[in-house]
Amino acid sequence: MGTDRLSCCSAPYSTSFAAEAQKLRLVEFKATWYERGMLKSLLIAVACVALAGCASVMEKFGSVHEDPSILRVAICPDTPPYAYKTGGKLKGVEVEFANELGKDLRRSVVFLEMRADQLIPAVEKNHADIVMSGLKVSDALAMRVAFTRPYLETGQMILMRAGDAARYLYPEVVLLSDARIATVKGTLGDMMVANATRNTKRKVFSTIEKAVAALQHEKADAVIHDGPVILMQAALHSQEGVRAMKGQLTKEYLAWALNRDNTRLRDDIEQLQTRWAADGTADEILTDALPFLH
Repeated sequence: MGTDRLSCCSAPYSTSFAAEAQKLRLVEFKATWYERGMLKSLLIAVACVALAGCASVMEKFGSVHEDPSILRVAICPDTPPYAYKTGGKLKGVEVEFANELGKDLRRSVVFLEMRADQLIPAVEKNHADIVMSGLKVSDALAMRVAFTRPYLETGQMILMRAGDAARYLYPEVVLLSDARIATVKGTLGDMMVANATRNTKRKVFSTIEKAVAALQHEKADAVIHDGPVILMQAALHSQEGVRAMKGQLTKEYLAWALNRDNTRLRDDIEQLQTRWAADGTADEILTDALPFLH
């Protein structure tokens, strides 16, 4: 992928986050909260949030019936660079992958736009065929949905003002400092900061754009979010004195989620992923939708 921060996943992945939690790069902080298993607890908490809202999904999307000629894609359209709208049109890496899936599966793609907390219930209740919205693999969600092979390895990263970056050697240092850290409500980064230290000052915002604005106006000292999100914001604001810190706080895998009973669709998708990895389709989509990774 041309970067040491994020990489495309082309091999099968075990969903055991207990093992992955032990691989986090902790530098010298061997007694910090995430080494004691807090990361896994936070991933479970994020999953529990995603499992809420069944009634609203059924009411809003119940009329979109299952059809073998249609691929019903559950998507949250306010999570750039995964999925977002520009001029009323859906864009993002998940949108590009969904359209490629539809073409290769010979199914018309129908995007079902919904809140993040409605995504998992949508596939659980069979109101959508697949969730494609920057979803992280976790043990908790794997008990409720079937994950495809991950398409990207990533982790939590930090955005800072360029002039302040020299104050912190590693991202972990930021979490253990008295920095004012901007987060987006309900995200893994938000929960990490909430459980970091008493010194850290957490400032919660509804969108990544508002969090970055707080950083630019010196109302926050750092922003924490998913690696692709942080790198996109760093690229967008590179002329405005902000930069992404090198290194990741966690290791996470992004994948798509299906109903656990829909084994045929999962097998079809994973066969396509194998082909895409061999012929370069996956890399081409990632390069096109996430050019700032290179």
